[in-house]
Amino acid sequence: MPGVFDDITLGWHDKTYIIPADRVLGAVARIEQHITLHEILAYSERGTAPMAVLAQAYASVLRYAGAQIADSEVYEGMFADGDTTQIVSQLLNGLLGMMLPPSQRDDAKGHNPGNSRKAGKRSSRKSTKRL
Repeated sequence: MPGVFDDITLGWHDKTYIIPADRVLGAVARIEQHITLHEILAYSERGTAPMAVLAQAYASVLRYAGAQIADSEVYEGMFADGDTTQIVSQLLNGLLGMMLPPSQRDDAKGHNPGNSRKAGKRSSRKSTKRL
């Protein structure tokens, strides 16, 4: 029987972490402890979001995938490029891509978060440049 989700690949400090498709719902639950799907969609439309909450959500998924990371490390990394608007957008898209089953990604209120694996990898790679 085919699964609902795809594997998620995340990168942090030049390491790759994979969340198998059959564990993605657990990652979604970790994200929802900090921010809901509805909030992500609303923040995406506004182009802004609470950065600490995004850092906590993303760090929780990285830990779920096996990374040894503190929320504050992800938060600090969000300032690495100096363009926090782009980082916030990438994190929102990455979290949205992880939360939505592939069959629903293009339908989420006109949003097209793209491939969550790429978004997650891109977000973490950029956030580690100064670390």
